[in-house]
Amino acid sequence: VDELLASFAPSRKPDSRRGKELFAAASCNRCHRIQGEGATVGPDLTFARGRYTRRDLLTAIIKPSLVIAEKYRSIQVITTDGNTYTGQIAVGGDYRSPKLRLAVDPSHPFDVIEIDKNEIETRRFSPVSWMPADLLNRLTADEVHDLVAYIESVGF
Repeated sequence: VDELLASFAPSRKPDSRRGKELFAAASCNRCHRIQGEGATVGPDLTFARGRYTRRDLLTAIIKPSLVIAEKYRSIQVITTDGNTYTGQIAVGGDYRSPKLRLAVDPSHPFDVIEIDKNEIETRRFSPVSWMPADLLNRLTADEVHDLVAYIESVGF
């Protein structure tokens, strides 16, 4: 995070328009929403600038498992036959249902599996975020700066 922040050249004005394109190209919009565009699998980033410092924002992107909001935590389920499933509890249905509905693929969050609750041996929060930790590896420092500039430019 420190290296990346230091690499943001103060003489270069970031391009938030390009950042919007990078937001889509890096697949951020598959999970995050900004100003009504994108998905709602992860937090809405429309007002991120008011909630996070630039350091906090970069830390959340680079180390997404460091802090996971309770609403977006995954659970890990181990069944009595030894199978392990990790995902987010799917919305809909009734908590009294005999089956647990679990979305296990962040790229297809509405595809769910059903697990009989009486076959669940262990259920606990997963320490791993659905957000991949290597999303910025494909981007240059200037591109990351543009991406952050876009996120910081909306909602105000």
